[in-house]
Amino acid sequence: MRARFLNPLFAALLLILPACQAVVTRAVKTTVSPGVTLTGHEKFAVLPFHVSGYPTESVTTTSQRVANLIELALLRQGQPVILRAAFQNRLDQLKFEPPEDMDIPAALLARKVIGADIIIEGTAATAVVGVINSFKEMVYVIDARSGDLLFMTKGEGDSDTYANVAEDLAAKIKKSIH
Repeated sequence: MRARFLNPLFAALLLILPACQAVVTRAVKTTVSPGVTLTGHEKFAVLPFHVSGYPTESVTTTSQRVANLIELALLRQGQPVILRAAFQNRLDQLKFEPPEDMDIPAALLARKVIGADIIIEGTAATAVVGVINSFKEMVYVIDARSGDLLFMTKGEGDSDTYANVAEDLAAKIKKSIH
């Protein structure tokens, strides 16, 4: 009797687990534009991220958290970063709104305001799939001197996605220094 009960339960779990696994599987990919070489002297600045799928009261905090993770990953790799605390008041004065997609004109303007050579901007989103949160992030690294897209990182998966994206991007940036 017990074996008859466990077999349907086991079969049901086998059907459900792959669906859950697809939601929480980590996927991070950084694309490097052809011919990108950095000197290691470029100053980076991370703009606040556009955030969606979060309660209104959590948008600013999440935007700061995602940007902080990238700043920290770059600092751990030894990259010169202009911390957001140094320019956030200026962005507030300009009523800066994080772009919903890659925005090269915003990066060029940010260079004038902040003084950074490389501007990082992006989007972060969450959605509930069943009872599991799914996280997505797009990060654009723009050479604010020329307006060229240097790196693009896309990540989706579980709650570690934002940290994984930051670490992958920082590692690719470090590999591009010659």
